[in-house]
Amino acid sequence: RGALGNPWFFNGTTPNFDERKNMALRHAKMHLDYYGEKAIVTFRKHLAYYFKGTVNAKNLRGLLVRVTSFKELQEILSVAE
Repeated sequence: RGALGNPWFFNGTTPNFDERKNMALRHAKMHLDYYGEKAIVTFRKHLAYYFKGTVNAKNLRGLLVRVTSFKELQEILSVAE
């Protein structure tokens, strides 16, 4: 469970916010390439894990668990800090 949304778990590093955003987008892209555009709905649970414990996490996760497209995900993360 420690690795959910935290692929850095295995090398013991702590990612900064930009690294989390980039990895979440990369993971989402791979998920969509494999399952198709409608699969963003099943990916939302992973998004919540990526930003757990970050500044303003509650509000960000509230937006992320409602995304319906990859474009919407990119827009939300582009303004998140």
